[in-house]
Amino acid sequence: MQSKRKLLLVGWDSADWAMIRPLLDAGKLPALKRVIEGGCSGNLLTLQPVYSPMLWTSIATGKYAFKHGIYGFTEPDPQQGGIRPITSLGRKTKAFWNILSQSGLRCNVVGWWPSFPAEPIQGAMVANSFGEEPKSIDSFHPLRPGAVHPPELAEEMAELRVAPDEITGSMILPFIPDAAKIDWKKDKRMLSLRLQLAKAASMQAAATHLMATTEWDLTAVYFEMIDHLGHHFMSYHPPQQQHVSDEDFALYQHVMEGAYRFQDMMLQAQIEQAGENCTVMVLSDHGFHSGETRLASTPAEPAGIAAEHAPYGMIALSGAGIKQDQELIGLTVLDIAPTILNLFDLPTGQDMDGRVISEALEQVPNIPPITSWDDVEGDAGMHPEDLQIDPVAESEALQQLVALGYVDNPGEDKNKAAEDCVFELEFNRALSYIGALQLDEARTLLETLVEQRPNDARVHRRLFNLAIQAQDASTAMEAVERITAIYQQQTVEAGEKLAKYKDLDELTDPQKQQVSELLKIHPLAESERLLMQTQAYLAGNENDKALEALEALKAIGPSTAGHLELTARAYTQLKDWHQALKYFEAALQKDGNSASAHLGKAMAAMALRDYHIANEAALEALKRRFFYPRAHYIYGASYFRMHAPQLGLQPLQLAIHQSPRFTEAHEMLANCYQKMGDSEKAEFHRKNAAELKGAQT
Repeated sequence: MQSKRKLLLVGWDSADWAMIRPLLDAGKLPALKRVIEGGCSGNLLTLQPVYSPMLWTSIATGKYAFKHGIYGFTEPDPQQGGIRPITSLGRKTKAFWNILSQSGLRCNVVGWWPSFPAEPIQGAMVANSFGEEPKSIDSFHPLRPGAVHPPELAEEMAELRVAPDEITGSMILPFIPDAAKIDWKKDKRMLSLRLQLAKAASMQAAATHLMATTEWDLTAVYFEMIDHLGHHFMSYHPPQQQHVSDEDFALYQHVMEGAYRFQDMMLQAQIEQAGENCTVMVLSDHGFHSGETRLASTPAEPAGIAAEHAPYGMIALSGAGIKQDQELIGLTVLDIAPTILNLFDLPTGQDMDGRVISEALEQVPNIPPITSWDDVEGDAGMHPEDLQIDPVAESEALQQLVALGYVDNPGEDKNKAAEDCVFELEFNRALSYIGALQLDEARTLLETLVEQRPNDARVHRRLFNLAIQAQDASTAMEAVERITAIYQQQTVEAGEKLAKYKDLDELTDPQKQQVSELLKIHPLAESERLLMQTQAYLAGNENDKALEALEALKAIGPSTAGHLELTARAYTQLKDWHQALKYFEAALQKDGNSASAHLGKAMAAMALRDYHIANEAALEALKRRFFYPRAHYIYGASYFRMHAPQLGLQPLQLAIHQSPRFTEAHEMLANCYQKMGDSEKAEFHRKNAAELKGAQT
C-alpha cells in the first residue's frame, strides 16, 4: 500500500532556537529557513529527565517513559550479567513506524535512539549502532548482526559508512579554521569532531540511499551530532566564558556554528531527494544551553552532563497539508507521534499522552481515536521476546557511553553494575511520573529508593520538590537538612580520597578522570540551601522568613533567575503586586523561557488591572507550556476585562478541560456568556461553579 502522502522526519538532537535564530538571520541555514518560511514552527517542550533515549522514544510513541519502558542509557544484561547500552528490546509499546507498518505503509527509519536491534518493519531500518565509533581512526567494527533490516541490505549499507580518517583537514577547516595549529594525535577534541562528522555522514548516506532506492511513505532519520559536539565544544562558543583560555576560544569558537550549517546542508540534500510533494518535519528533543546560561562544570552525578540540556527543543514543518506562517505554541515532544498518525489518516490511541498539532494542518481528518494501538492485532514489525544480542559488541558500545560521560564506568563487579543500573532506571521512572503529574506514584517510588540508598541526595531533592508542591513545609525543611548533611559527608569523603593522590603529574588517565570527578564534589552551596529554605517557608506561609532568607541570599552574590522568581513568589503571597511584578520581570530578563515566571507576571499584572500586560504574559507562558490551566484562565479572563468576552471563551474552556474542578474558570466563563447575551450558558457555568464550591466546603 502506497500512501498519497510522504513524510520526511529529521531529528536534530539538542537543536536550539537560541543557536538557530542568529544563523537564520545571517542567511547561514537556507534549507531550514525555507522549511520555516513555508510552514509552521515553534518551541517543543521536553520531558524530565532530559535523556535522549527516553525522549526520542516518547517522540516515537507519544507516551511518557513509564508507559513506553525506556528509562535511560543502559539496561541490565540478562545474558552476561552487568549492564549494556539501552536497546529497542525494552520498549513495551508500538512506535509510529510499527503502527504505519501494520497499516500497510512503508517506512525508512535511520539512526533512531535506541533502535538496535533493528525491527522487522515493512520497509527498512538502520539502527543507531550503524554509525558507532570504529576500533581506530581508520578501522570499522564489522557491522553488527541486527544493525540493518532487512538483513540482505546489511552488506550494501555497510559500504556507505564513512570512517573518521576520511574526514580530512580541508573538511575540518569550516569548523576549526586554524586546525593546522593542533596536534591531531594528542588533542582528543579533534578526534571527537572527526568521529561525529563521520557518524553524521554515515547516517546521511544511509538515509539518502534508502530514499533513492526504495518505495517509502515515511523516512525518519536521527542525528546526534549537535548534542555530542555541544558537550565537547559549546563551552568555546561565543561569547567567551571566563574559564576558557584565549587559545582554546580562538581555536574552537566556530565548531557549533559549523555543526548547524553541516546539518542544514544535509537537510537540503534530504529535501531534494524526498521530492516536491513531501511534508518535511525537523525537530529536536530538547535544547542546549548557550550564551550566559552555560554551566562552568556539570554535576558530579550519573548522566550529569545532561544538565547542559535546555528545556525547549524546536520544531519546523512545511509542505503538503501544512499551513504557512503559523506560530506553534504549547507543544511537547509527546505531540509528534499523534500528529504523524493524523497526517496518514490514522487514528491516535487514547493511551497516547500527546495531541495532534491540528493548528498546523490545513485539514484535520475527523478520525475518532481508538483505545490503544497495542490492542490492534497483526504484524507490526516488533521483536520477538526471546531475541538475543552479541554481548561483546554491546560491551564496546557501552565504553562509548562511558567516554562521553552519560554513564559511569561499570567496573568489574557485574552485580553491582546491574544493581546501580536498576536504581538509575527506577529513579528516572519516578521523574517520568512527576512529569505526568502522577505524584502519588512518584512519591511511593522515591520513598522506596530512599530506603535502598538513604544518602542519595538526588532522591531527597525530588521528595523536597513534591513536598513543596503539596505545601508540606515541615517535610520540605527536613529534606533540606538531610540534603545538607549528605553533601557535607560527600565532601569529607572526597577530600580523604584526594589526599591519596600525591603527584598529580604521574596519574594515569583513569586516575585523572577520578580526580576530576572528586573535585566537582563540594558542600551544598549556601545559595542553594537558602533557595530551598525559601521555598519551604513559602509553602508554610512564613513569608517574612522567606524574605529574610532571600535578603541573605542577595548578600551572597548576583541573583539568579531562580532566586528572582522565588522573591517574586514571596511578594505574590504577601499580595505586594508591584514588587512581585518587578521581580518576575527581572527573572525573565535572566531566563526568558521560564513559563512559570511569565505566568507569575500575568497574575501580578492582572491584580494590578494591567490587563494588556496580563494577556501578553499569559500567552508567553502558554507558548512554552500548553497544559497550564491557570495561564489559560488569565489569558481568557484578561480578554473579558478588556471588553472582548468572545475572545475569552476558548482559553477559559481549555482551562476547564485541563482542570475540570476549576471554579474560577467556570465563574469567568459565565461572565463572558452573560456579557454576550447567552443567559442559558451563563447559568450552566454558574451552577457548575456553585456545585464545585459546595463540594469543597
